[in-house]
Amino acid sequence: MLRALGSWLHGRDPVSPLAFEGPLAAVKAQVAGGKRYFERLLKRHLVDNRHRTVLVLKPDRDLAEREAQEERARLETVRASVTARDLQGVVEATNTLRRIQEQPDPPEALATIPTLTRSDLPPANKLIPCEVTSLSDTRVLYHDLFTNGVVYLDVGFDLHILPSELLPYVPLFGRALLETGVGNDDFVRLSQRIGRSTGGIRPQRWTSTIAGSVTSTAWLNLRGKASVSETPEIGAMKRISSLPCWLRCSARAFWKWCRRSLSITEAETPKCVLNGNGTRR
Repeated sequence: MLRALGSWLHGRDPVSPLAFEGPLAAVKAQVAGGKRYFERLLKRHLVDNRHRTVLVLKPDRDLAEREAQEERARLETVRASVTARDLQGVVEATNTLRRIQEQPDPPEALATIPTLTRSDLPPANKLIPCEVTSLSDTRVLYHDLFTNGVVYLDVGFDLHILPSELLPYVPLFGRALLETGVGNDDFVRLSQRIGRSTGGIRPQRWTSTIAGSVTSTAWLNLRGKASVSETPEIGAMKRISSLPCWLRCSARAFWKWCRRSLSITEAETPKCVLNGNGTRR
């Protein structure tokens, strides 16, 4: 919502930034057509732009003290030029401002504020559609929702299988997935790939009680989002084999280390579940 203020505060449609697919498709079409779209922007706004400023910063150990002295001198000058009548005027202005701020708004002004009534709210919770399927031994939850052309994908690992002594390492593993690189991609290239092709991928630990049960649920989730054309970068809904190689390799290496270090069997390895929010146009 805060991003909408950029256009809203200047009298433009605050919802227009949500319609990103059209402008994005136009940019991709120019790039694919060999029109050197980004090169022309760089040349116009950077290379050939003569409106520039060269700023040189030099350290000065006495700068803070000198500025403090200048500030004290300025305040003393102002204080010396203020009469008792001027001071009384400042006090009265302050009291007037406080009285205005504390005064309740009139009913006609309050009536202009948009409000919700009970009739504006649905009497029942809106149910989220959920289609449960499976790919090999992986459970897949698919939610057919309108997401404005953005696909959301969660890949979850059940943490109940892990022994208690291994649980403290789960946050480290979540960070390592995105901060150590994988395969031929080091940390920098992996970060650039994620930033270039997705709206972000982040680990999240999630625990919750289960209604009507004395047990709980605990998961390590990798949450990602991308436009429809870039979904192969965060995973696939229909083929588990098309998940990003960095995810499959990192998880396999981590659980292999677990089995080797703590004698965890193959059957005790956490299972994976996919939770995807689809997109309707």
